[in-house]
Amino acid sequence: MLRDENSVNLGSVYESVVAQELHAHGFSLRYYDNKQKGEVDFLIDDFHNLTVLPIEVKSGKDYTVHSAIDKFLTTPDYHIKRGLVLSNEARVFESDGIMYMPIYYVMFLTCHSASATDCIIPEVIL
Repeated sequence: MLRDENSVNLGSVYESVVAQELHAHGFSLRYYDNKQKGEVDFLIDDFHNLTVLPIEVKSGKDYTVHSAIDKFLTTPDYHIKRGLVLSNEARVFESDGIMYMPIYYVMFLTCHSASATDCIIPEVIL
């Protein structure tokens, strides 16, 4: 934008919007970056199930490529049952424990309590 370029990488814009929306809904946000497991944009605490929900925000067409979430799901010690990918894809579907949703669906992710420590994996309206 600053250099009058037509192509803009929307990844950081989408991540900022998702972070702001999640925070507004009462979630405590965590970022994960590990050389062996990779990077996950957001981790939301799931105190009820003693685990987290990894969330990846994708702006491109390769939204089904998410090696870090795949590694999280296959690490038994983490006890992670599912992941979430928010992207430009218009449809909602689940595949191999990962829920895929349009980015604007982040507005439907909510805490079930006013206290952030009581947040659980969000219920999603499909």
